[in-house]
Amino acid sequence: MALERLAKLERPIKWLANDLENSTNNDYRRDGAKIHDKLLSNEEFKVVKALVELLCPFDKATEILSRSNYATLSIMVPIIEELVHRLNNTDSDFNIINEVKEEILSNLSSRWSLPHDYGMYASLLDPRFKNLSFCSNTLKQRTIEGLRNQFNELKSISQAETNTSLPREEAVKKKNSAMKSFFSSVQQQHDEFVEQTEIDKYLALPEIETTEENDLVVWWKQRRLEFPILCTLAKKYLAIPASSVPSERLFSDAGNHVTLKRNRLDPYLLHQLLFLKRNLAYVDIFPPIK
Repeated sequence: MALERLAKLERPIKWLANDLENSTNNDYRRDGAKIHDKLLSNEEFKVVKALVELLCPFDKATEILSRSNYATLSIMVPIIEELVHRLNNTDSDFNIINEVKEEILSNLSSRWSLPHDYGMYASLLDPRFKNLSFCSNTLKQRTIEGLRNQFNELKSISQAETNTSLPREEAVKKKNSAMKSFFSSVQQQHDEFVEQTEIDKYLALPEIETTEENDLVVWWKQRRLEFPILCTLAKKYLAIPASSVPSERLFSDAGNHVTLKRNRLDPYLLHQLLFLKRNLAYVDIFPPIK
């Protein structure tokens, strides 16, 4: 942040102004006087430092949410709640800082008082935040129930597709089974229990450490057989980016390739160039030298 750099340069700027004002060169003295006239007072520098301290968490949150090498939607709501918590526990000796804090809290409250369902589902499917300890119990239960409904719907579709793919003889036999019809109520209760078990088993797991190193893609890939349906839902929600920064970066990359002197690139070639640049760490382009 510019304010952060200004706060760090307080002493060098003051030293430069004093050094120039004490110079024997008239031009230097005039330059020193100009700097001194525009220089912030000690009290104003204290306000700048307090403002930097207030806004630093927002700078860090922006950096975290702007990355593209890990899932970001699942951490959006926890980050906002953390920012609100920090603001509520911040009190400054300067009235202007308190006014800025109240204005930020007011905007956060009006814009994020009710988190979007997609963000909550993503957080629930993130093993780092799945306990939803950052929200109210009412919102937590509503999110879990909403995920259960999607789980049951996906389970029904999967079962219907399985039944459709059965051979004709097996399907007729299954349809006309008297024993199956007789025990249908018991089987239905068992199926509902099985459906709930996958979600309950996931929720019973302990949360993992909140770090960038805990790759959610790897976590769910390792457990795709244990949680097949939840894994499908995780792919749906965790793939959503929390901001447009990754796509903006891609547009900037395209602009760096297509210039006034290089404006006749074939679209397919441009696509390949951008793909290689974005996936260079995963593609062995250059063979090892023998």
